[in-house]
Amino acid sequence: MPETPEVRELLDRRADASRAERIRSHIGRTVDALSPDLRFSVRALSKSPGVTAVAALSLALGIGATTTIFAALDAAVLRSLPFPEPERLIVVEDVHLPRSASVNTDLATVRRYQEVSQSFESVALASFVGGTWNIPGPDGAERIWSQWVGGAGVSRVLGVAAAMSSTLLVSTVVDAQDGDVSSPDALRSNPGPDGAISLREAMAAASNGTGPQTIGFAAQLAGRTIRLTSALPVIARDQVAILGRTNRRGRPTITISAEMLSIPVFQVFASHFTLFGLRIEKIGGSGSGTGVFVRAGGVREQPRVIESIRVIGNEFSNEGAGKMSRGNAITIATENGSRRAVIRDVIIAHNTFSHFEDGVAIGTGTGGTRGRLENLSIHDNSFFFCAYAVELASGDKKGRVRNTEIIRNLFRGNVVPISIWTGSGDGSMVTNTVISGNTILDSQKPAIHVTAGVSGSRNSRVSNLRIVNNLIAGDGGMCLCFTGGDGSSRASGIGNVRVVNNTVVGEGTGLQIFANTDGATTNFVRNLKIVNTIFDRGGFFGEVFPSQVHNSITFDPGFAGVNGNIAADPRFVDPSRGNYRLRGDSPAVDAGTSKDAPEADFQCGRRGDSPDIGAYEYGSAPAARLTLATLGTGVGTIETDPVGFGCGSVFARGFERGTVVSLLHEAASGSAFVSWAGDNDCSDGRVTMGKDRSCFGIFDSQE
Repeated sequence: MPETPEVRELLDRRADASRAERIRSHIGRTVDALSPDLRFSVRALSKSPGVTAVAALSLALGIGATTTIFAALDAAVLRSLPFPEPERLIVVEDVHLPRSASVNTDLATVRRYQEVSQSFESVALASFVGGTWNIPGPDGAERIWSQWVGGAGVSRVLGVAAAMSSTLLVSTVVDAQDGDVSSPDALRSNPGPDGAISLREAMAAASNGTGPQTIGFAAQLAGRTIRLTSALPVIARDQVAILGRTNRRGRPTITISAEMLSIPVFQVFASHFTLFGLRIEKIGGSGSGTGVFVRAGGVREQPRVIESIRVIGNEFSNEGAGKMSRGNAITIATENGSRRAVIRDVIIAHNTFSHFEDGVAIGTGTGGTRGRLENLSIHDNSFFFCAYAVELASGDKKGRVRNTEIIRNLFRGNVVPISIWTGSGDGSMVTNTVISGNTILDSQKPAIHVTAGVSGSRNSRVSNLRIVNNLIAGDGGMCLCFTGGDGSSRASGIGNVRVVNNTVVGEGTGLQIFANTDGATTNFVRNLKIVNTIFDRGGFFGEVFPSQVHNSITFDPGFAGVNGNIAADPRFVDPSRGNYRLRGDSPAVDAGTSKDAPEADFQCGRRGDSPDIGAYEYGSAPAARLTLATLGTGVGTIETDPVGFGCGSVFARGFERGTVVSLLHEAASGSAFVSWAGDNDCSDGRVTMGKDRSCFGIFDSQE
């Protein structure tokens, strides 16, 4: 018979049937052979029940012990630790010789390791205490074993963050969205084909979530750049925190490039927003753009009231885009044409701004009515080569910008470092502003420029302004400039100004005052007083009168010998190297008046009963300055023990160097304290004030 495919199939089926029959036959013979043995074993065991019980128990114990040992080995040896780059983690123990017994390591030893170590990226002190917890779930409670982990910098070394709110961890620098962003849980379960979560996905999912949302970044992203290709999702819901990563020196390690955008990177139309620890560069690379844009009172998605905005510890850079870029780093404003919009409780601190048109621009929009910005703090930032580094403006009708502090910032090479003005809307006002402890170097135009009336405004005011303990140096434009109003404004002016204990150094105009410019006649400058201030080489220009200047150093004719004023070399320690402290033989020593003088000097050193003229107090030991702030989606307060003394800001305390300070926290109802951040020394809640420190308390909303 010829072998066709049909025949071959038939032969294969017969062969398979034959093999199956042989297997069944073999199994049957095996069972038949084992049956007598099994029956004998059962009869023997039934005759000796004690032996049977011992054998069964021995088997159970052996199997259980083997399973337990394997599970322990799997967790401790075979399975990777649940941290980024676990192979880089090393446990270091102190050992007592000659017994080789482990001993407790103290915090001082760990800090020594942190200072001298060159082999480790980070070093932390940790203690572990175990326990069990009942964790409720949809299918009932589950009892789990857990450990409390405490110590200085443990979370930083492990590359993990505390379980804050609903935390989404960005794990890729690719700017794509292919995951399920319908909610944070959905994104965690389905991050898309790439298996990673992008910043864009995290922000979209956070916007669709419920409750507070925190966005963090995986440790492996340190040193890498996220290059945005289009606008990020708008932050239009409250209680969102975006927390980057910083190195031991506090500098951000993750970069966001906005080179391809001409719109804001982070658009915030919500309250309780935090941005921390990111480097944002090339803002407005394809046009005008903004790094952080906060606005209230506009279209439907913009609320009328926004509060609690924190932008802390970031770097904003347009370096390489020319001396002055078109982009803005931070803009916080009410919408043009809005009514009664409010933004309050804003902290912009410990950031760096480089090469912008506007570094920080804060104001009420034009064409609106009664907008308010209040309780604003701009402190401990650095501004380099910006056209307008800090700008406060009230532009709408009866708008208010009030209760602002601009404190202890560094300005270098800017056109106008600090600008304050009102205008456009009638009755607008900037009031209750403190400018203190700033270093302003090499500005091209007025270091501090204040104008009450611009753009045809009427009855506009700048009032209750204190300019205290600032160092202004450079041979650029005018140093302090005050203008009541320009040619198109009417009945506008500046009132109740105190310029106290400043050091102004450089050729050119040190102080300029005009009530009216460009033909205006009804504007004014009233109750402006200069006290304990050094004007070295810089003269006065305009409407400056001897009655306004007290206990100051100036070479302008007609001022020396009046109201305690002196015309003499202030005798700085080393002005060629920028050291403007006073020598012991300086005529400024003890020549000031205590009236209006601040409690501490430029370096946070205590002033005496007879204060010196200028920003520095001779012989006063510089105090260590502790700056405090809150971060996160929750609400809480921070205190210190001991309390310290005032240091020019509601957010700063002064302490004698070497003082050990305990950080105290209290969460508001519905919030919980999570951890301390900032300088390395802050993480355990105790700070040794050997130098200036910055500590941030992170609070998480529980609602």
